[in-house]
Amino acid sequence: MVHPYEHLVAWLRVPLSHWQLERIVCCSQCVLALIACQTVNLESLARAFIGSAEPESVSQRLRRCMNQCSYATVDIALLLIGLLPGEPWIFTLDRTE
Repeated sequence: MVHPYEHLVAWLRVPLSHWQLERIVCCSQCVLALIACQTVNLESLARAFIGSAEPESVSQRLRRCMNQCSYATVDIALLLIGLLPGEPWIFTLDRTE
């Protein structure tokens, strides 16, 4: 069975080819969780992730990813613009908890 995020991962591998695959997978699931949950709360996002891992484990994975990975603003903007066509958008990136 193909999970919805696998199509997103395949699409993201081109513009984000300098990212590791695991980072792309985590980002893909995070984007889908953000859309589904409409919140940035890590615990809520963790419950929306696809897979068999416990939400606490996923929440810790998200924290590590946010703390250890550096994201270029351009990469995040390209990702979001590609996913949200249409009206002009204003994006804000806040990495605080």
